[in-house]
Amino acid sequence: MTAHRAALWRDPERLLLPPIRMGIALVLLTPLVTAPWTLYPFSVGKALWARVLIAVVFALWAVLALMRSGWRPPRSALLWVLAAGLAAALLSAVFGVSPQHSLWSTYTRMQGIVNAAHWAAFALVVASVARTWADWTRLLNANLAVGLAVSAFAIVRFAAPETPLPFPFREGYWPRIGASAGNPILLGAYLQAIALLAIGFLVRSCCAPPAPAPEAARYRKPAARRRRARESRKVTAPPAPGDGWWRRLFWAATACSALAGLTLTGSLGAGAGLGAGLGAACLLYALFGRARRARRLGLAGLGALGACALVLALVLALRGGEAPAPAAEPDRTAGEQSVRPTLRGGNVMLERATSAEWVGFTLGNRLRSWEAGLKAFAERPLLGWGPDNYFVASARHLSAPRERTRVQDHAHNLLVEEAAGKGALGLAAWLALWGLTGLVVLRAARRIGDARERALAVFAGAVLAGWFVQGQTSFYSAESWLQHMLLLGFLTHIEAAMRAAREAEAPRRLPAALRLAAALPLPVSLRRAGLRALGAMRTALPRIRPGMRVAAGAAALGVAGASIASSAAIHAGAAAMWRADHGGPFIAEVE
Repeated sequence: MTAHRAALWRDPERLLLPPIRMGIALVLLTPLVTAPWTLYPFSVGKALWARVLIAVVFALWAVLALMRSGWRPPRSALLWVLAAGLAAALLSAVFGVSPQHSLWSTYTRMQGIVNAAHWAAFALVVASVARTWADWTRLLNANLAVGLAVSAFAIVRFAAPETPLPFPFREGYWPRIGASAGNPILLGAYLQAIALLAIGFLVRSCCAPPAPAPEAARYRKPAARRRRARESRKVTAPPAPGDGWWRRLFWAATACSALAGLTLTGSLGAGAGLGAGLGAACLLYALFGRARRARRLGLAGLGALGACALVLALVLALRGGEAPAPAAEPDRTAGEQSVRPTLRGGNVMLERATSAEWVGFTLGNRLRSWEAGLKAFAERPLLGWGPDNYFVASARHLSAPRERTRVQDHAHNLLVEEAAGKGALGLAAWLALWGLTGLVVLRAARRIGDARERALAVFAGAVLAGWFVQGQTSFYSAESWLQHMLLLGFLTHIEAAMRAAREAEAPRRLPAALRLAAALPLPVSLRRAGLRALGAMRTALPRIRPGMRVAAGAAALGVAGASIASSAAIHAGAAAMWRADHGGPFIAEVE
């Protein structure tokens, strides 16, 4: 037994990798988690579940990365820009109107810098641990399995709303379904990502794996090669290894179930995001498809989406004079103003998307809120009002009638919220992250030779394009954070792989610092002194590194412990509020 333990310590991968991967898999279950014993069961339960698991996984990964350099983060500009965004948010919070609110947000939303830092740590760990395409295939398929469960529950909830299920909460937006997300907007954001990702796997399964050319190919005559190429095009490519009928059935069922659940949410932003994601995928194939059929299918998809948009515009124009459906009282279960539509038959998404009254009412409220946020940004343009202080910033400029708009805690527009909350500095970091994400996706669509890998890269970009569009009418939740950071880690893997391939083809170059020193007109004596200093540093580093590793590991464990302690305190406070709200001395419980 002692020898076995000693072997584990000599091989930390066997000891630490299994719990790290298990923790990542458990984080994927976040959309199914609720905490019914707290006052805000959906937001509090999901945030605490994810934070505790991310803290544990981050601490284990930090120890592993310090012991084995092969598990350290890949070189990625995406991760650096993500870290720059966190730094900008922290600086804005220090000079904002409420640093405490910027750090922790509220029980209702569970956002803030602390939450964003946890999800950034999740992206860092996933990008460091999942190093191969097989790792990412398993991870993304596990994510789709959770999405299938979420969408199936939403469908069952709509068909039998009174059935006792694992989430015993009533639908506050009926007939719109929030299910395990508690809010149709948040559920729609998650399901449009799941649907696009499942479609991407279906497209990938239709791509033939790359067949390496035989050794004797270069000795054949050109005519023989052309004849063999014509014969190979006549034969349908066999399915790729591992993509059997049962996998295709799983992906098709997931895509259909997610699309059905998406229509039940009635979220117009999610519908727009789905169309934008499909349009982005079709455009990438139309521009960079290697095969003529792929380019034609991309153009056909763009034409179909354009026709759907035209039909929708015509229907809205024809139904513009119709009165909206009768509405019940405003819903207060989610802490924000909402009107419950009455389903007159058909699908709630179609009714809302084809009603000019519904679209105009929703868009009018959004535009008033965005206008107030932009005016607040003009007041404090450099660092803003601080993250998650949008309600303070916008309330100063919101002058709409009470029955139409009230002060919102979010702008329902990521761009406006970044500008008002973090100012020009945070907005620049946010735009840089999205711009770099788009650049990585474009490079992947152009440069990846394997059609199967290229399909996953294209549809990962489609998911993020859909969320970017939907984010202009929505805000982050645990579900959308999960999808964004998971796919950001995937694109980090693609970025690192493309950089490694490019460096393997290019001649080896000196580090930038040495090239700069060689280019400067320095005296010979100064150059020699610099080389001696570099040699001394190289000699001293092996002595300093063990202490630095121990200090870094202790710091990572301390940060993880602080995170878990804060999550326990948040849970205790939310549970006390729930007990006070459901009977008992309120003041005593709150104290």
